[in-house]
Amino acid sequence: HVLGRFSKEDDAKIRGVFALAEEGLLAILQEDVKTAMNAVNGKKVGEQTEETLLAPLREMEEYTQLRLAVDKGETPVTVVGGMEAQKCHMIYGMEDLADVRLIVTYNEIRARELLEDYRLYDKNVMYYPAKDLIFYSADVHGSAIVAERLKAIQTLAGDKPVTIITTIDAGMDACVPYEKYESQRIRIEPGNLLNLEEMQHKLSAMG
Repeated sequence: HVLGRFSKEDDAKIRGVFALAEEGLLAILQEDVKTAMNAVNGKKVGEQTEETLLAPLREMEEYTQLRLAVDKGETPVTVVGGMEAQKCHMIYGMEDLADVRLIVTYNEIRARELLEDYRLYDKNVMYYPAKDLIFYSADVHGSAIVAERLKAIQTLAGDKPVTIITTIDAGMDACVPYEKYESQRIRIEPGNLLNLEEMQHKLSAMG
C-alpha cells in the first residue's frame, strides 16, 4: 500500500525504472524478447541512453514537424495538449537546437516542479528566481535568492550548454545588462598579489 507521496529521491528512482521498462518494451516490439533481455538486464537505473529517451519522440509526427519549424526559424510555434510529464520530455528532445534554452512558466511552484522533472533528462538545468518583494530584503531568504540568481548568471557566462527555468515575474524584473556583470568580474588566481586599497574601491563601486 502507498501511504504517502514519494520522496524526491524515490520519485527519481521510480521514473528511472519506468524508463528502463519503456526501453525493454520498445526492444521487444522492434526486435525480440532476447534482444530486449540483453539490452536491459543488468543495466542500472539511470543508465538509459539519449537514444532510448528520444526514440519515442522520433516516432511522433508532431515532434518531427515541431523540430522542422524551429530549425527553419518559423517561430513562435504552438504545441497544444500533452500530459505534464510529457512536456519536459518534449523540451529535452529539442535541446540540440540551441546551446542556451529558456523555459518560462507561470509561478515559482510550477518552475521548481519543472526543475525537478527536467533534471531526470539533463543535470545541467538551473532555476532563475524572481525577486520576492516581501522577503527580498530579509537576510536569509534574500541572500538565498541572490545566490540562486547569480549562480544562473555565472553559468550563462560559461561556454557550456544550459537550460534556465524561470517565471513570468522574474522576466519582468529590471536586470543589469549582462555586459555589466562581465565587466565587473574579478578573477583571483593562486599567487596573485593584490592591491587591497584598489580592491576595496572596486568592491565598493560594485555595491
